[in-house]
Amino acid sequence: MAKVIGVGGIFFKAKDSAALTRWYADVLGMPLEDWGGILLPPDAMAAHRGAATVFSPFKQDTTYFEPSTKDFMINLAVDDLDGVLAKCAEHGVT
Repeated sequence: MAKVIGVGGIFFKAKDSAALTRWYADVLGMPLEDWGGILLPPDAMAAHRGAATVFSPFKQDTTYFEPSTKDFMINLAVDDLDGVLAKCAEHGVT
């Protein structure tokens, strides 16, 4: 049976996409590619036993995303949570 085997990309609109992409590279250490996007190869996640991408619609009236008022949430997997949080704090992210 034909089936989905993963998430092939996350695409969204931004007021200043180049600046936002640079922010993801500078603050979160995501690898910026020459073509202007970020590529996260599957082997990075595969190296962490039990790692997976979760696909889960929520009920329209959920409060799970609060305090955000957005209709979506993107969770990023990291290799060093304390390190990423420290880098974020350096850039004023709380």
